[in-house]
Amino acid sequence: MENEKKDIPMTAEPVKAATTPAVATAVPQPAQATPMPQAGVVAHCPPGAPPGGTYTTESYIGMSTLITILILAIIFWPALFGPLCCPCDQRQVYIVNGQKFDTAGRMILPGACGCNC
Repeated sequence: MENEKKDIPMTAEPVKAATTPAVATAVPQPAQATPMPQAGVVAHCPPGAPPGGTYTTESYIGMSTLITILILAIIFWPALFGPLCCPCDQRQVYIVNGQKFDTAGRMILPGACGCNC
């Protein structure tokens, strides 16, 4: 009986609860937005433009419209002129005395495409 194992009572060690280290969490702060001029609201005029005008949003033929025209020319050419009638791009313009200025103060010349090219 020497090969028999004796029943030795085992002592259990206490189980420690897992603790997670304290982690600092960032609380989101509201972003400070710069006020954009709203359509039809009299605001400060762009540099070089005469005072007394209003800002408005207009559609024009820009890069997105030209890319759309290129894709339509490759895929389905009969719809090629659709984006010319309904331009995809928009911009803020300052209008005073019938003249249009962009937000940098450059005069927007009247043209077929509405761009400064």
